[in-house]
Amino acid sequence: MGHSFRSELVKEIRRRFSALAVLLALLLVGVLSGLVFFIQSYQVTADMRTVSRDFNLLASRSQQVLSNLNKRAVPNYLESRDNERVLYQQFYEQSARLSVQPSLLILNAQTQPIFQSDLILNRISLNYVQTVIKRNRPANAFMKVTKGENDQHFLLFFARVPATAGNQYSVLVLNGAAFSGENIKYGSSFTIADNYDNVFATNSTSFILPGFGKMDSEKFERHFYVNQDDIFLMRRQQLGENIFLYTFLRSFPLMMLILFGLLSVAALLGFLIWQANRAANAIGDKTNAAITELVDETSEIREGKQKRIQITTNDEFQYLADSINAMVERQEAMTTQQLQLQKQTNQYELKMLEAQFNPHFLYNTLENIRITIKLDPALAEKLILSLNRVLRYSIDHSGEPTTLEADLDVLEDFLMVNQVRFDKLRYQIAMDPSLANMPVPRLFLLPLIENALKYGMKTRSDLMIVVTCEQLENAVTFTVIDNGGGFSSEKLISDLPPVESETHHGLANSFRRLQMLYPTANMQLSNTDDGGAKVTLHVARALTAAVRNRSISGLKCDDRTLIIVLEVLMCRFLRL
Repeated sequence: MGHSFRSELVKEIRRRFSALAVLLALLLVGVLSGLVFFIQSYQVTADMRTVSRDFNLLASRSQQVLSNLNKRAVPNYLESRDNERVLYQQFYEQSARLSVQPSLLILNAQTQPIFQSDLILNRISLNYVQTVIKRNRPANAFMKVTKGENDQHFLLFFARVPATAGNQYSVLVLNGAAFSGENIKYGSSFTIADNYDNVFATNSTSFILPGFGKMDSEKFERHFYVNQDDIFLMRRQQLGENIFLYTFLRSFPLMMLILFGLLSVAALLGFLIWQANRAANAIGDKTNAAITELVDETSEIREGKQKRIQITTNDEFQYLADSINAMVERQEAMTTQQLQLQKQTNQYELKMLEAQFNPHFLYNTLENIRITIKLDPALAEKLILSLNRVLRYSIDHSGEPTTLEADLDVLEDFLMVNQVRFDKLRYQIAMDPSLANMPVPRLFLLPLIENALKYGMKTRSDLMIVVTCEQLENAVTFTVIDNGGGFSSEKLISDLPPVESETHHGLANSFRRLQMLYPTANMQLSNTDDGGAKVTLHVARALTAAVRNRSISGLKCDDRTLIIVLEVLMCRFLRL
């Protein structure tokens, strides 16, 4: 048996350590990947922010240059107030503010070029410029991206020249190669393109379709881009109405990341399996003898050859043996207690009727109903129904416990009836929702409430009764508190009276009934800070599922007659 345990222990530890090794390796790879991702994401974001700043600055200044030229220099040239030399001078003075040297193109109302600062028309298509102007004819400035000769890329700023005859336009042309050259310092790759994927500027041709001068933006809609064996971290940002910035940063090579993960898993797995074997062998050698002895002793108890386990190993196995011995002792005690309780069952059932229902309660309630029918018929109906529910609930002789929720509902009916009898009586019932289906004896708390009414009303008419049912860490607690005169000092220090006692039998019966269902239950009497009485019943949490008791209830035949009388009264009342 011990050798079997040892082999199973080795297998289990090896299995768990293997899973732990894989988990730790994956965690390590994940942490490193997350760290790299965080650093690279920060780098990409920083580069994107810088490129975006430079482009927006260039775009805004270019538009400002074009606007300044269109205010005076260009209209003066078109109306022959200034010659080309003056226009050149003013153009170069304005464009000196830009990081990229632009070209200036002016077209007349027929979209024919009448001025160009350099041979820009040799590099861009005049037809494209004319088509853009004819299709748009906008009053405000706008941007366009186009591809020129020799795979050059340009950004064009269009603006209508005001205060001139016809629709004449000036165009500021920026070379994308010059902008890319200004930004070679960035660690990331970037591409600026329009919504038709026409590229203006880039510092890497890896993301541009060869021969087209465009990029395939559909590939870059996610945060990552996989190209063969490389993984790129990607960000996309809108710069203008139709202009977008794409930023790329090469991450770990995919194969390197996979290889690192596999090596980490293998190294940790080998180390932990080695440690697992050492630990399993050490534990197996130490516990083999104790396990064998424990198994042998347990077999002797099972066969009835002995009643106690004798092990002195001073470890968990001795604790286990002591626990088994304690369990055997409790089983013997519970068997004896069950026999004793069975003998007292009939006596308890007879005693509980007297504890539950005082005849004066029924007489006074019926008298209150008779008077209330004339004063408040609706309240009288409510009283009859509540009293009927209480009596029918108590007369049930099924012998099975009820649920705490159902029992508290009937207790509330009982208190409501008494509230009419004692007009200043107040009550409150609170229950932990998790205890709703807990098995309890029928009306086991009723004697405690009757006791509170009997003695509390002697000291004050504005009696307050609070019933609470709580789920604590190790026990379920039932508490009945009133603001009456409390218990005497002699009562607090005395032992709980037996159920056969002539006095205070209600307290004893409540405790005994609960103890029959839960043998570990205990009862505590105390006074509140304001002098009221407090009765607390405790039930160990671990034993709340062990139901051994019949439900203690029962009314005599005479009480059944009372129920019939109440139903007749209610029928007469409903006919009124």
